[in-house]
Amino acid sequence: MQITALNQIILAVHGCRKLTVAGIQGSVAEPFLGAALAFDFRFASQDTVFMPSHAEFGVPPCGALGYFLPRFLGLGKATSILLNPQPISGDRAFDLGLVSELLPETGFEETCIRKVNKFP
Repeated sequence: MQITALNQIILAVHGCRKLTVAGIQGSVAEPFLGAALAFDFRFASQDTVFMPSHAEFGVPPCGALGYFLPRFLGLGKATSILLNPQPISGDRAFDLGLVSELLPETGFEETCIRKVNKFP
């Protein structure tokens, strides 16, 4: 049920004709990394860690991660990440291009709002 709701959100965001922005902070479960990749911009706090849990449970990645990750990283790097799941720090996600910008933890929401308000 939760995955169906998340998939509906992903489809709505991905099909949106307006600019979409995700604010991500703290420990983030793998389905929500996949959902975040549907957004045009992804701001993450410096303490963000993406936790790939699918391998622990022997299930395929969900939340559109299997769809979006190869489009961001290429098939080889995405496959490596999906088959060798290790937590992905905010810094690494930024280096991989999965996060648009890293922001300080303090005042994260306000900083996101200020940045979005500067968009044309």
